[in-house]
Amino acid sequence: MDKLDYILSFIFLFELLIKVVVYGFAFNGPDSYMKNSWNVMDFIIVFFSMVSIAFADIDLGPIKILRVLRVLRPLRMISRNPGMKIAIQSLINAIPDIGNVMVVSLLFILLFSILGTNFYKGKFYYCHADNIPEPYASSITNKYDCFDYGGDWMNQD
Repeated sequence: MDKLDYILSFIFLFELLIKVVVYGFAFNGPDSYMKNSWNVMDFIIVFFSMVSIAFADIDLGPIKILRVLRVLRPLRMISRNPGMKIAIQSLINAIPDIGNVMVVSLLFILLFSILGTNFYKGKFYYCHADNIPEPYASSITNKYDCFDYGGDWMNQD
């Protein structure tokens, strides 16, 4: 797997270098390599792959984190498929609307949690006392009655 990782990383680096030579890196007009957001993503993926390969022998925590960014490699294929590119851009454009729906959903969850708290508050407590006679034990309905008979007001497990 390590050899395959090196091979793929160098193939992607070779592709990046060819595109930079053809289009220019950043300041060669509107068709420059870094002017396209998909190419910027490709550059970031290749850059972090090369950094993780360069520091593979060194045992540093932050460098190991960079290896996680290799998971983004399949996103490179999206830039070559126009239908997938449209689908991903639509998902990205829908994020604000998804956020609005999430806020409304969280408000409903908050309302139901407040309702549940008010409905069940104190219902799971019981009076634990060994010395209360049976006729009086059924008349204990709250915390203060329990304390009056010398019991402990405890929550269920």
